[in-house]
Amino acid sequence: MPNYLYKALNHSGKVEKGIITATTERTARLDIKAKNLTPLSLKVTNKTNQQKLRISLIELTTFYRQIAAYLKSGFSLDKSLAACLSAGTNSKINKVLAYLYEDVLKGDSLSKSMSSFPLIFDKQVTSIVYAGEQAGSLDETFGYLAEYFEAKASSRKKMLAASAYPLFIFVFSIIIIFALLTFVMPRIISQFQGSGMNLPPVTLMVVWLSENVIYLLGSLLLIALVLSIFFKKITDTFIHIPFIGQFLILLDIERFSQAMIIMLKSGMGFDSALNYANSTLKNSFVADKFHTSYQYLTEGKDFLRPIRELKYLPFFIFQLMESGSKSGDFLNSFLRIQDYLEQEIESKKSIFLAILEPLMIVFLGIFVLVIVLAILIPIMQINTSIL
Repeated sequence: MPNYLYKALNHSGKVEKGIITATTERTARLDIKAKNLTPLSLKVTNKTNQQKLRISLIELTTFYRQIAAYLKSGFSLDKSLAACLSAGTNSKINKVLAYLYEDVLKGDSLSKSMSSFPLIFDKQVTSIVYAGEQAGSLDETFGYLAEYFEAKASSRKKMLAASAYPLFIFVFSIIIIFALLTFVMPRIISQFQGSGMNLPPVTLMVVWLSENVIYLLGSLLLIALVLSIFFKKITDTFIHIPFIGQFLILLDIERFSQAMIIMLKSGMGFDSALNYANSTLKNSFVADKFHTSYQYLTEGKDFLRPIRELKYLPFFIFQLMESGSKSGDFLNSFLRIQDYLEQEIESKKSIFLAILEPLMIVFLGIFVLVIVLAILIPIMQINTSIL
């Protein structure tokens, strides 16, 4: 039977939202009225369309936090989903929740239902939920997921806030340069050309830039588009560059450590956690090493051997992994790895942004200087010829 998302007025005149399963729309309206509610709107959901939906990190975090709270309060899983649906204000997440609720009522596992929405719940998340189901600790599992996504959203916000000023300087520089080349330079250069004088090389270069500025900007946008399409392949080649390669490896290992922590906390075995956490690795070179590590583990070999071959991986991290292997306390080892990596990555980000800001200013200053010289040198030549 189809699910219907509804809005209705209760006896107090307040709007209530929810989901109801019925054979027809008419039956759904009658069922809503049977609850002493006045139907306002009724919409049947379409699972095929919902599978293409995307939901923001903030909305996902809110959902995980809400369902964790309901489960800890003693609500059953289906009632928790229904409560989240009633409390939700976003139509996208409500459509997804409606199908999760329907599948759970039919007897399907929540992890299986969530896997029907791969753009929202990736393999890592569904694996963590599956581990929570097996361990009977879904409330703690969703709490861990909420903390994980909150940390992820917070890190993204910090990065955006830190890069806002350099980005503003860059955009402002492009606008100024475009204005100078498009509106100012042609008028000034036309006067020099009208005098019949031989223009110096720097002026001729600026004239060429002024005449082709539209094509140059179009080319830059095209290059940026191509780079974004092949971003993963390009970053894979950067892995062997000393500073950049080390930073990319640290970012990957941090994501991997966060995934391992949340999976191990959810009760998943180390071998399964290692297998599923590999999906968080973005760089193919690092992912290949950890995939080989998992294969070594299943074959009873030294699974740390491929990881030891990772260039630029701090020896301290390898020591912590080796310590966890010997003691069997992998959770504590990855917690310490994550703490170390958070500080190390934040330090490197701060250094990068501290260098980027003056570079943007220097870039603007050099270009303005070139334009000023392109104007001043011909003027000096004219003055010299007059004298």
